[in-house]
Amino acid sequence: MEAGFDGVMIHGANGYLLCELLSPRLNKRTDEYGGSLKGRAKYLLDIVREVRAKTSPDFAVILRLMGDDRTSTLGATDGFGIKDCIEVCKLVEVNGITAIDITSGTQETSDWIGPAGYMPSGLNTDITAAIKKAGIKTPISVAGKIEAPALAEEILADGKADFISLARPLICDPYWPTKAKEGRPEDIRPCIYDKRCIEDVVADFVPLSCTVNPIIGKEREFTAKLPRLTRKKRVLVLGGGPGGMQAAIIAAQKGHDVTLYEKGSKLGGQLIVAAVPPGKEDFNKFLDYLKVQVAKLGVKVVLNKEATPEVVKKFAPDSVIVAVGSTPFVPDIPGINGKNVVNCREVLSGEKKVGKKVVVLGGGYVGCETSIFLAAKGLDVTFVFRSVEPALDVRWWENRKHYLDKLKEYNIKIMPQVKYGQITPKGIKLTDKEGKEVFLETDNIVLATGATPDKALGESLKGKYPEFAEVGDCVEPRRMREAIEEGIWAAVAL
Repeated sequence: MEAGFDGVMIHGANGYLLCELLSPRLNKRTDEYGGSLKGRAKYLLDIVREVRAKTSPDFAVILRLMGDDRTSTLGATDGFGIKDCIEVCKLVEVNGITAIDITSGTQETSDWIGPAGYMPSGLNTDITAAIKKAGIKTPISVAGKIEAPALAEEILADGKADFISLARPLICDPYWPTKAKEGRPEDIRPCIYDKRCIEDVVADFVPLSCTVNPIIGKEREFTAKLPRLTRKKRVLVLGGGPGGMQAAIIAAQKGHDVTLYEKGSKLGGQLIVAAVPPGKEDFNKFLDYLKVQVAKLGVKVVLNKEATPEVVKKFAPDSVIVAVGSTPFVPDIPGINGKNVVNCREVLSGEKKVGKKVVVLGGGYVGCETSIFLAAKGLDVTFVFRSVEPALDVRWWENRKHYLDKLKEYNIKIMPQVKYGQITPKGIKLTDKEGKEVFLETDNIVLATGATPDKALGESLKGKYPEFAEVGDCVEPRRMREAIEEGIWAAVAL
């Protein structure tokens, strides 16, 4: 207050100290700070009263409160639930709290704290609706996967909350509120809830990042370079995946004449198949956003146009950005070219159909998603791979746990540490981790064994154009954030 702030938020959620004390599951104290809910809430109330006593009446004192620890989803019966939350709201209301911000989850159920794409939208409105129904007069705010203005408006209109709390959507697009106010929801860069932001900071100990907004934290550098347009140039972007589309968007924002060639029948590249597995639907929202921006900025899109050195030469561009992606990696296994072998991209896109019994090769997250996708359709899936465990390439543990839980839920048979033998028209010969030779009879073998950069086009064009860049998987197969960031900086440099 003395520093000029308008308010302060007290954190009573997400497994931190106040949250732990409120929980009958965790608080086993026998003194005045334990036992009944009143005792478990004593420390929280002491803090609220002390803060309120030392601040002016118009200084906002907000409580972020765990509305439900969600341990009931684990089968627990001794957790902190909605009824407890309502009673706490009553206690803090009479002690001068200005507003209550509701979230849910604790360290045992942390997937509720920062919900991923596979979690439902607006997942805490059941709590706030119950609080409002109980007659709490204090303004109630709600957090938790509220990605779109329409959903936020619906929550408010239905009386489920008085305010909306946003965190990750504002990392993706700091102008979310402004664009909502101006009636431009299609221009909001949507959060895909892949938790890359949390993963980078907590798991990899690197600065905050964002898959769909990789310039987060680099805004000053980006803003300084964006408007520098010496002359309008003919820019040719080759490849309509996320990296290529983002490059085209930035180049057009700089005022250049931009054309994008895509060899397929639609824009999106690997983002199209990335959105197909269960729980990845939010990826479609980002693809839609990119398409809208490409169209609004007047980028000329030419579909079904495969770029060759001759095609590029005929176009006569000033600047070329190559974003042609990668091709599936095909391991050296006898019989790998058999008719019963397909790659996961073909399966996820619907280009190829498979039989009722399937073996998926490759133990990374793509193999997990492909196995889950097929098992969800009722197919008999066996997941085989060379590594010790599946999904070791998934950096954030909650996302990896989700994959492991789904593999178990769908009864997908898992065979780690195998050696691939030979593929026949009837199946595949393997050596299992015990050294025993096994033959898996199957209708189809689906390859999810990685990707190889498509370098041929880039190599053929290097040195022929004044401004030339390669971005995304054609440089090195990685994740989407890297492709998007490379697309941004390649276009900014034009």
